[in-house]
Amino acid sequence: MLFVDVEASVERSARVDPEDWQRLMDRLFGILRAGIERFGGTVDKFTGDGAVALFGAPIADEDHARRGCYAALQLRDELAGEELGLGVRLGLSSGEVVVGLIGDEDYTAIGHTVGLAARMQELAEPGTVYITEHTAALVDGHFDLIKLGPFRVKGAPRRVVVHELAGAWAPRTRLEVSAARGLSPFVGRDAELAVLEAAVARAGAGEPSIVAIAGDAGVGKSRLCHELTTRCRAANIGVWHMVGRAHLRNVEFAAVRELLRTYFGVDEEDDPAIVRATIEQQMLAADATLRDALPLVLGFLLGEPDGELLAMLDRVARAHTRTESGVIIVENLQWLDPGSRAFVERLTGMLAGTCLLLVVTSRTEIKARRPRGIPSRRIALGPLPPDAVDTLLANLLDGDTAMADAAGEIRRRTGGNPFFAEEVVLALRDTGELAIPPTVQALIAARIDRLGEREKAVLQAAAVIGGRFSERLMRRVTGLGRRATAAALRVLVARHLLTETAGRYAFATPLIEEAAFAAQTGEQRALLERAVAGELETRSRASVN
Repeated sequence: MLFVDVEASVERSARVDPEDWQRLMDRLFGILRAGIERFGGTVDKFTGDGAVALFGAPIADEDHARRGCYAALQLRDELAGEELGLGVRLGLSSGEVVVGLIGDEDYTAIGHTVGLAARMQELAEPGTVYITEHTAALVDGHFDLIKLGPFRVKGAPRRVVVHELAGAWAPRTRLEVSAARGLSPFVGRDAELAVLEAAVARAGAGEPSIVAIAGDAGVGKSRLCHELTTRCRAANIGVWHMVGRAHLRNVEFAAVRELLRTYFGVDEEDDPAIVRATIEQQMLAADATLRDALPLVLGFLLGEPDGELLAMLDRVARAHTRTESGVIIVENLQWLDPGSRAFVERLTGMLAGTCLLLVVTSRTEIKARRPRGIPSRRIALGPLPPDAVDTLLANLLDGDTAMADAAGEIRRRTGGNPFFAEEVVLALRDTGELAIPPTVQALIAARIDRLGEREKAVLQAAAVIGGRFSERLMRRVTGLGRRATAAALRVLVARHLLTETAGRYAFATPLIEEAAFAAQTGEQRALLERAVAGELETRSRASVN
């Protein structure tokens, strides 16, 4: 939840002509809406002098806290740069809310999280963003946070630790944040790494290829690419990354811009004169005929795009692929903005005759046009094998005898997903409980919310049924027909939310079951519980008779 408020607006409005104040507020509301929606937020309501926004609702986003923080910082800076003469205070809080219609029309969010966000905004100084400790824990490693200490907050049973959101760090993936605190051992993926290293060797010998890596969130796609990158750079083989970022899906060519900055070795904060000299030297060294493309490239990277970007990028990419050998890694294809995705499609057509390996990762099956004559291979990453999970947990628990007894339960609940295992261990250290970590709950909730209504209904019913269940029981509980139930179950198995053995279904991991259960309101659960109880009672009577 994000609350934005203009400081002392009543006093200010009293000193301004009402029509001028209305124009000022209209301009403010336009800036607020654009900034909130740019990062996938939803305006809950405009107040008389501010706004309330939701991130991760009504559709869950695994990075909802980061989206809210990015939006808050952009609004803080944009409003400070505008000649509005307004002091704006912003507050953020993360947690569970109930979202829906109040009465016949008003769609809003209700819950303790809403009140905490309002209190953060009230505490904030003009021109600052205050966030709760819960939000800070979710965004740590991505933003510059200043811990302000515990505050007494109206409505909260205990003091709330407050942080100021001071700024954003350079974009970092979840793996990069983990690397900053120390990576766990690389286990269980030796065969997949060997496939990638062999493809690198063939590319170096003039046989370019494409390797597509698909797998659920948290199974280790980024870690596999990290290990490949480390080994390539140790062997003086060039590696260039393009990363799709969820909060930039609507920013055209965002991933390409990041790729080019990395390739040319320039930073967004670098002096423009240094950027120009660096890029000019490298481009002309690759191909002297690219001089006329320099203004377009520089304008693109310095924030002043002009001309046919894809055509310009084609020329630059073709010149450099002729002179370079190495690996291009495109991570999170599912989050690439449309322009960057189109660039990747065109890039595949330039591989012939190069010494390049293109590695693409995605959470879903990668369906893209494969250029003729370029070999391609798919790596499907599933859960870690049991021995690898044991090794991972032994390292994460680090000989802590007090936590060693929990290893078996962690293994069972996380189902071989290394990210889930790491987050559960971290949460256990922090809280002493084996509850589902907020990071994992947000990730699973996002997967569930993107299901069709039929699939979501079946998954929610499965969470209430618990354990293993049959298709017939699911039909009776949900009221869906035979074909609809079977189709929904196939989708849920294909998306690795459920497993199927001998006609019986169960959750892929207990954590998914817990998240699906927690995502329902008490009223929803009560209705399903009555339906399950009624069906079991009917079966019991039938067996007696």
